Amino acid sequence: MTKLAVASDAELQDCYVRGITKAKRNPTIIAIYAICDALKVSPVEFFQRVEEERIRLQRTGEE
Repeated sequence: MTKLAVASDAELQDCYVRGITKAKRNPTIIAIYAICDALKVSPVEFFQRVEEERIRLQRTGEE
């Protein structure tokens, strides 16, 4: 799914979603839930994946 498609499905501005993906914007909890809905993933699963990625990056020294 493209960033533009996620933004559209989540009813967010595409520049806002791009800013989130580039770590230049911090999403609100409402935006996170909207993005989860757009991605068809539960917020719990979303945060589990975020935590797994954070741990992976720590282990590889990429954080």
